Amino acid sequence: MRVFHKSKYLFLLVFLTLLIFTTKLFFLHPTFSDENTYINMGKEVLNGKVPYKDFFFAHPPLQLYSLALIFKIFGSSFLAAKIFSLMVSFASVFLLFFITRELFNEKIALISSILLLFWPGFLIFSGQQYGMWEIVLLFLVSVYLVLKDRLALAGAVFSFGLFFRYLLILYLPFLLILLYLKKESMTKFLTYFFVPATMIFLLMFSLFGYSFVDNSILFQITTKIREETLPKLVFQYLDLGYFSLFLALLSAIFAYLKKNKMILLFSLYPIIIDLLILLSLKTVIYHYFLLSLPLVMLVTGNLFFESKEKTVKLLIILVFILSIFHNLPTFDFYMNPKSSESLIQIAQFVQNNTKPADTIFGEPVVANYVSFATGRKISANYLDSYPRHLLYEGEQSVLERIKANPPKAFITTENLYFLVPSIEKYFSENYQLAKGFPGISSYEIYLKK
Repeated sequence: MRVFHKSKYLFLLVFLTLLIFTTKLFFLHPTFSDENTYINMGKEVLNGKVPYKDFFFAHPPLQLYSLALIFKIFGSSFLAAKIFSLMVSFASVFLLFFITRELFNEKIALISSILLLFWPGFLIFSGQQYGMWEIVLLFLVSVYLVLKDRLALAGAVFSFGLFFRYLLILYLPFLLILLYLKKESMTKFLTYFFVPATMIFLLMFSLFGYSFVDNSILFQITTKIREETLPKLVFQYLDLGYFSLFLALLSAIFAYLKKNKMILLFSLYPIIIDLLILLSLKTVIYHYFLLSLPLVMLVTGNLFFESKEKTVKLLIILVFILSIFHNLPTFDFYMNPKSSESLIQIAQFVQNNTKPADTIFGEPVVANYVSFATGRKISANYLDSYPRHLLYEGEQSVLERIKANPPKAFITTENLYFLVPSIEKYFSENYQLAKGFPGISSYEIYLKK
């Protein structure tokens, strides 16, 4: 209580955070997103399946084992997984407060934290189980520890975060530049980063074997996706991202004029990394950029407080209002339960038209939700059945495994498997259309003839 008595700003942040957190609880529901795959994989791990050995997984394993632990404690449910993600994402708001307070003062810390709390990208994706909020939180913990001169612990925490998502490594240079500006030892930080990271990697290699490297590293750097999909995915980022990029650029100009290298680092680095991801990755999804958000909100809060120009403050407010109105359809898609009604209907249809021992196969977002909700297993453990993975494994190898364990139900969406024609041909010849489910993406269920 003394902490809150001394800090009315922290008390206000706690109040606002609890208010938004409680409100978000009423909007948690299954969505048409990749979190269905990760949540079902976490359940499979709890049931004894081993990633990389029993099923393909394109990321490091800590996300799945964290989910398995949550399911072990609270039971296997979508609600438990999403509340866990919600708690991690909201914890990041408080880390941002402490970091900003360390750099500036509590007023700016409060403004920055509120900006993050009400930013569309945060409101929409907090509670989504993508494995990204874990690295956002651990990255912010590392930044805070660097600011507090706890370099050994900062390096160890950062290395641990790497095994939730390798994407975190893109922010290693940020921490090194921060150390340089603070005139702290890079050697100490790097030692306590590389030594634990190497040990964890060797442990995972011993547990999972070469398939761990193959799935989570080689797959990411050697496979390609058709260029036709790129513009749509880039625009998904731009719908939410160009507002934050504008705020970062505005803060960078302010920092340059004030000759403040620290603010310039926090402003420019998100811009550089976002552009690097946009230009280098074939598959670009908005949650890849969640790491940038806290840094952008930090410098935006500072700009809002420090700028003497009323037009700058009004511009920041205007950008926020525009970003919210521009993304109302995205709010509706992720937060309105009606947008996912067909997902539940598909699961009910499969349950009514299959037996518990039957298997299913198809588009992974829906197939994994159906598997989680109905207990139907996915044929040959193809939890990740995106064409990119199937092509990497080998079209004929995949087809042989499917034929050896033919699913009762095949779930697909338009042109999903056109890149793997032999698989598409197999299902068209041996399965018949049972029911269609229209929506933003129309899905079809085929049953074995």
